[in-house]
Amino acid sequence: MILPTHKRSLIKLHWLLSSQFGLDPRFFMRSLRGLPVYLSDWASFRKGYAGNMKFMPCVHDRSEEGDATKSEYFWQDLLVARAIHAAMPVKHVDIGSRVDGFVAHVASFREIEVFDVRPISTAVPGVALPIWHQLQPS
Repeated sequence: MILPTHKRSLIKLHWLLSSQFGLDPRFFMRSLRGLPVYLSDWASFRKGYAGNMKFMPCVHDRSEEGDATKSEYFWQDLLVARAIHAAMPVKHVDIGSRVDGFVAHVASFREIEVFDVRPISTAVPGVALPIWHQLQPS
């Protein structure tokens, strides 16, 4: 199916705004729709709670799915992590994978040494960084 020119332009604009600048108009609209319910729930809870509360809205949670399995990377990470588990290597070295994705899958059952050009500032159990990576300024 060939999309009309204006629809293709909107899709490209959405991709540009969301993936390159962190601005997602659809996410923003879903969040605005969730604001009245959040404020109502917060006010109701506040009436019955005397302790300190921080105002930290998560107004989009009601409209999002609990599973983030839409990306092919999720399935790829799971498939390869299972293959590594089955192969039982003594050591696994990874280059450039996301710590919050594939690396975390593998680190749950095997220590994994990670090489990446991006800085990694959080110590994660089961994830070893080469010494030169640890010496780089943050």
